[in-house]
Amino acid sequence: MGSSLEDMELHGQKERFQKYYLNVYRQSFEKVIVFSYKDSPLHRYFYSLALPLVKRKDFTTCDVFRCFHLSSTPPAIVGKILFNKKFVFNYNYDYKKWAVIEKKPFLVPLIQLLEQVSFRLANHIFVADERMAEFARTLRSATKITNIPNGVDVTIFRPALHNKKNSQKVILSVGRLEEQKNYGQLIAAVANISPKPHLIIIGRGALKETLVRQAGRLAVDMTIIDVVPHLELPKYYQSADVYVQPSLAEAPVKTLLEAMSCQCACVGTRVPGISGVLEDGKNGLLASLETKDLQKKIQQVLNNPKTAKKLGEQARVTIINRFNIKKMINKEISILKSI
Repeated sequence: MGSSLEDMELHGQKERFQKYYLNVYRQSFEKVIVFSYKDSPLHRYFYSLALPLVKRKDFTTCDVFRCFHLSSTPPAIVGKILFNKKFVFNYNYDYKKWAVIEKKPFLVPLIQLLEQVSFRLANHIFVADERMAEFARTLRSATKITNIPNGVDVTIFRPALHNKKNSQKVILSVGRLEEQKNYGQLIAAVANISPKPHLIIIGRGALKETLVRQAGRLAVDMTIIDVVPHLELPKYYQSADVYVQPSLAEAPVKTLLEAMSCQCACVGTRVPGISGVLEDGKNGLLASLETKDLQKKIQQVLNNPKTAKKLGEQARVTIINRFNIKKMINKEISILKSI
């Protein structure tokens, strides 16, 4: 892990990690050890390199290390070099593009180096879609790469039992309040929608105050909720009239998949990671990165209940057929056991 369980709880992800990964791992393997960065006296980047020595006893008892992001591979790389330990990691989005969007271009050379070393030494790589698989195959043999998308528990993230009865239309989005998520443009788009809807954004991040000021300046009725526990998210998706994913760049994002599983009509920007999930006019609507087009697509859903219902129903079918988390986890465990 690249953080602690406490950090995951702050972002509402602890329940998901425990329910769909830790609990299933415990049933499938003799022993599961979670390495994180809580209470380290060193910066997490330095501690990650020292971790195999600091936790040598635990480290040497492990057969395979499961890294959930490229950024969590450094201790596994050191473990591979020192103790010949096997490791697997996820490569789910373009980390270099993320660094540029987040105004951290100085990280690009470091990311490129980490990519080269991780792909060369890993025993297997999980990717979230074919776009990432194509890139991965330029660095490693296709036999070591498996496409396992993000998944959703369709029994928990399910449609509401009753029809929505919002006196004021509700627009929902869930994500970090950072540049990549492009919430400034969403607020600008919502400002021109009539009658005035209620915009709800669930998430934490550095841009919160900036977004609040923008909404006030544009007279947008907006509520930001810092965190919602994972298992409480369905009621928000179920009550929304439209879910919007306005990102500048994405992996197949879990929150969009969750909204689709709840049969909520969805609008997303036409960027890789979103356009690979939403089929324009079939199970959702895709907008360009122009504010007017995003506004138009949101308005189209809000003004046409029949269209919204059809899009939501097809979105649910997509998730059941392609993104059922139980199938994904079983496939992953099978590969981990075979390494």
